[in-house]
Amino acid sequence: MPRPQRQAPPYDPDLVRARLSLQAGVASRQQFAAIGVTRNDLERLLRRRVIHRLSDGVFCEQSNRLVSPLQRAWWACLHYSRSGLADLSALEFARDTSGAGLTLPIHVAVPRGRGSAPLPEVVLHRLARADQLVVQAGLGRMRPEHAALRVAAVATNENGVVAALSDAVNWRVTKPERMRDALADLPRLPRRSLIAEVLDDLVAGACSVLERGYLVHVERAHGLPEGVRQEPRRTPGGWEFRDVAYLAYGLVVELDGRLFHSAKSARDKDMERDLDDLLGRRDSARLGYAQVFDHGCRTAGKVATLLQQRGWPGLPVPCGPGCGLAP
Repeated sequence: MPRPQRQAPPYDPDLVRARLSLQAGVASRQQFAAIGVTRNDLERLLRRRVIHRLSDGVFCEQSNRLVSPLQRAWWACLHYSRSGLADLSALEFARDTSGAGLTLPIHVAVPRGRGSAPLPEVVLHRLARADQLVVQAGLGRMRPEHAALRVAAVATNENGVVAALSDAVNWRVTKPERMRDALADLPRLPRRSLIAEVLDDLVAGACSVLERGYLVHVERAHGLPEGVRQEPRRTPGGWEFRDVAYLAYGLVVELDGRLFHSAKSARDKDMERDLDDLLGRRDSARLGYAQVFDHGCRTAGKVATLLQQRGWPGLPVPCGPGCGLAP
């Protein structure tokens, strides 16, 4: 007697595989239902170890078992309805939407009042306006300008505030003008005055902790002339940008942050830029963290002298009673 043929599943297995592959091997019961997978089908898939239950209503491929932060991000955003990546996790994903740059723990924004328990290595942020701040497109996530503002607001010091905002700009996930507009959406954000001040400086072209430190603590505090920030120059290798250019006096100030100028290739490029400036009859002065943050007053005096030697008619002013420029 011939064996009865096994009936084909009412759903398309290729659609199941496609859904899982789009989401790092993680999918929800609702997503399976949308492609024809019933509860009974899910139980069969679980028994056959085709999928593995992560939590109520969320599943992953058995072979994966959450080996990456991206999988944990999908799990969290599918486990909590109307949620999305928040704060640093939202910025990391905006920088690289493959998810390769995500780090643990995963930060997730959920509507305030939801009583779900937290998941392992997931930090919940219960927000009254989560629905307005989170974009539900693929992997839900907070808009990068709001995420950067929230990261800056909890920084441990002023330099941390500058770093959070300038990183978002340097990663090209948002612009300082957008963050300045987004401040209106976060009326209770801590450190609003400082953040607004830093954003104004970013708009002016001070795009790092060191660059803003020079602007605030050296140039502005001591009455030096205002340089042109991120001045573009075309070179044989393409467009380059000078940190601060005093165009009327033929002086360029380059600010070398430790993170961005430690590699040999970066140092070689810096030296090439200095040669280009000399060919263009401009002198370059390279400053680091010590000159700006440890000896800002002394640095201001030296930069003032360089400017005076090149025709600046002004005088530097002391920044306060303890300033090294004070008489």
